[in-house]
Amino acid sequence: MLKTHASVDFSKITGKINPRLHCASFSPEFNSRGLRNTDDIIKSMNLTAVRTHDWALVNAGQRIIDTHFVFPMMNLDPKDPTNYFFDATDSILKLTHDLGMKVLYRMGTSIEHTGSAGHFNITIPEDYDKYAEVMAGIVRHYTKGWANGFNWDTIEWEFWCEPDGVQNCWAGNGEPEDVLREKFIRLFVTVLKRLKSEFPDIKVGGPGLVKVRPDYFTALLTACKEAGIAPDFVSWHHYSGSPRPDILIDSPKVMRKLCDDLGFKDTKLMISEWHYLITWDGLHGNPLFFTPSAAMRALEGPTGHNNIDSATFNLYVMSNWQKDSILDHAFYYGCGHTGAWGYMTTDGTLTKTYYSLKMMGEIVANCESIAESEASSKKISTLAAWSKDKKTAYFLVNEYRGVDQILNVEINGLDNIKRIEAYALDNTRDMMPISVKMKNNKITLFKDGPNSAAFLLKFEI
Repeated sequence: MLKTHASVDFSKITGKINPRLHCASFSPEFNSRGLRNTDDIIKSMNLTAVRTHDWALVNAGQRIIDTHFVFPMMNLDPKDPTNYFFDATDSILKLTHDLGMKVLYRMGTSIEHTGSAGHFNITIPEDYDKYAEVMAGIVRHYTKGWANGFNWDTIEWEFWCEPDGVQNCWAGNGEPEDVLREKFIRLFVTVLKRLKSEFPDIKVGGPGLVKVRPDYFTALLTACKEAGIAPDFVSWHHYSGSPRPDILIDSPKVMRKLCDDLGFKDTKLMISEWHYLITWDGLHGNPLFFTPSAAMRALEGPTGHNNIDSATFNLYVMSNWQKDSILDHAFYYGCGHTGAWGYMTTDGTLTKTYYSLKMMGEIVANCESIAESEASSKKISTLAAWSKDKKTAYFLVNEYRGVDQILNVEINGLDNIKRIEAYALDNTRDMMPISVKMKNNKITLFKDGPNSAAFLLKFEI
């Protein structure tokens, strides 16, 4: 008798799908839209929201999103709508809404890797109150129709990105890190108070720290408490040279306890950037470390940055988040269209990570309730769900860095199955339709080898 690796009981409902855990940073094609339109590719992933960070970088030459593009002359009056340039940002956000996605607008600036050449965009504002007025002008334009704007209620607001990245996201004049932290926290509190005073109903938070840093978050939330305000969410990022999905899955527990202990029990938790990572060395965009051997290790083969290990890492994390995580919102990074942080290669080939997001997107878009499922190995993740009309049951079985060549699954709680569809994602198949047979409630899934692989099963009832 074959050993069962994963099982599901569709008669037992354990929770609900959270669509806010299936988001990314991919923008609609904008800078090269006249040459290439990737709207259908983005729609096929069924992302529910996108984050705007670094959009100004992947759309070179366009004055979008970042404060210094929207309000380029800080010596001017932020209450005068003629001092803003909204047109290009209006256009890309309208394209985003047309694709059916909500927006996390990252306020502040994209990352700036200018190094010894000097910093020009990430410098600390001279006048915190004036900077806060600029932020209010941007929010007013997109939520209250100000300056020929919009009345969107589909935008949330994240203030800043990685202020603890003092070399490329928050630059002072050589001050020690604790001084830079104090200055940023003061700016964060100033902006939060200003925005909440005029727009009490918007969702605003931040600051997208590089990682979970209890000391920094404690100082930030303590300052908020002293000012009598609370962020609607706190956000942080996760990149690790040791790609262990359990660390990413468990990090919200640390943050939930920290927020609760400080009295911020209503503050939500957001991971606003995350991605599988073997090494920073060799990734495009890091030329100091870009050598042929480093690039080979970072980008090529099954363990590469956007290849099958990365794809199954994604599915492992997202499946567990859906089943039992206290995380409220997550954005895959994912920024741009091609290269190391895109969903396709420079020759237009869709990556394995694209297919992982498409596979999860099938469940998020079509399902509502989660059914009980489990696996016999810690390398395997499962996610079972019912479609909203209760006519289709979905079962996602995923093995991250597995060693077996087959996966055996047991299906319970289904009667009168009319049809079974199955799709395989592994080193040689890109969500390819496969034929499966069920006997005595058992299905055997064949991998392309002793590697990472994922299978999506759909049962029509």
